[in-house]
Amino acid sequence: MPAIITDSHMRLLSFFFLLAFSSFTLQSVHAQTIEEDNWFKKTFFPKTIDPNYDIFKELDGKEVGPDEVLVQADTLLGGAPLTIDFDEEEEDDERIDPIIKKKRKVFFGIKTRKRFAKTGFGDKMVLELFYTIKKKEMPKANPDAYVRDIHWFDRKERKIKISSNPNEKDMELMHGPYQKLLGDQVIEEGVFYHGMKHQRWMTYNRRDILLHKLSYHKGWPKESKITYFDTNKKLVKEVIPIEYGKREGNYYHFHRNGAIAVRGEFKNDQPVGKWMEYYKLRQKRKKEIIYPNDPYRKNKGDAYISKEWDRNGRLIYDRERIAAERW
Repeated sequence: MPAIITDSHMRLLSFFFLLAFSSFTLQSVHAQTIEEDNWFKKTFFPKTIDPNYDIFKELDGKEVGPDEVLVQADTLLGGAPLTIDFDEEEEDDERIDPIIKKKRKVFFGIKTRKRFAKTGFGDKMVLELFYTIKKKEMPKANPDAYVRDIHWFDRKERKIKISSNPNEKDMELMHGPYQKLLGDQVIEEGVFYHGMKHQRWMTYNRRDILLHKLSYHKGWPKESKITYFDTNKKLVKEVIPIEYGKREGNYYHFHRNGAIAVRGEFKNDQPVGKWMEYYKLRQKRKKEIIYPNDPYRKNKGDAYISKEWDRNGRLIYDRERIAAERW
């Protein structure tokens, strides 16, 4: 006797078919989700990044950041990865001819005004001759946010000051030729570019004997050691500022995406003050390390971790708070 398939049987078969199809679809979606999640972790949290890397390993040149990520991310300073090219042609430096340029007071395409400052009296009087950028020309100026020493002229106090971020309204950015005279003798001369030392700087004694000669490129001593992630020298990895054979100035180590990994300052070849470490993703703070401010201090082991954060930005260690709770 042939089997009779009723409407109830058809609905039951349809239900089981739909259930089997849904299970297969969910498994496919789940597999795709896992694959995408693994890709995300591999791209943004690769195993090559050690979350507990030591700052001194960075100073030894250990590479930080994966080869897979080639994204140019915003940085804390200036919104773009640092680029330093010490191999630029001499023509690009637009080496200044004092005789021609001083007549127009235009240097590197920017109009300036002549200024001076003096200290002392008689044969010990020191006179400084230089130029500053006119107020209406200031939008053209672009001091490098990574450079430590930006030179300004304080009109009110009639003196030169060094600051990376001056707030005073009486400050004028130095730009163009500079000379320092002791009596009639030139004891220092060079060129400023947007407040930064540029080209060749020389110092002399009172007998006109050359004491020091140092070349700069827009604030960076040309002795500085620059390492890169790529052979084309476009992705800066580490910047060690060097003056007269010693580490002097702002130090930077970058993640491969251009974000800062480590930043701090050297004085007299020693790390000083506050050093910061950062996570690669979203440039979040990682560690705050404090070194003695005095580079000549005999005890070099006084550095300590002041604060530490996890990847979510949560403060997980605060030395001062712990010390206060103990008291």
